[in-house]
Amino acid sequence: MSIEEYKRKKFKTFTTSEGLKVTVKVLTSPLPFVKLLKKHGLEKPEKLSPEELLEKSEAFQKELFEKYMVSPKIGEEIDFEDIFDVDRAEIQNAICEKLQWFRLPSQPTIQKPNIGNSHSR
Repeated sequence: MSIEEYKRKKFKTFTTSEGLKVTVKVLTSPLPFVKLLKKHGLEKPEKLSPEELLEKSEAFQKELFEKYMVSPKIGEEIDFEDIFDVDRAEIQNAICEKLQWFRLPSQPTIQKPNIGNSHSR
């Protein structure tokens, strides 16, 4: 594999489920991600109110996209607010795909309660 081929692996181009063609730079180290979490006060999210968590999470995600979304460029070609929530999850997953410990579900999952046929005694 050539150096150019190797470097291209740091970028991913795909089309989101809502049809937005995106190119992102893939994080290869957790350090920038963790620093960004800390900058936005998200290192201990369990201590935040729901409103604080949403506000800080959106600010975090916006900055993450500004830094790692290569095309379309946030603020120049598209506004962060114009990206559908489901696409935001897909884009963040692409940016973080090499960080095995952190990925968002692209579709929210609902667990059904185990009613009636409980196997625990």
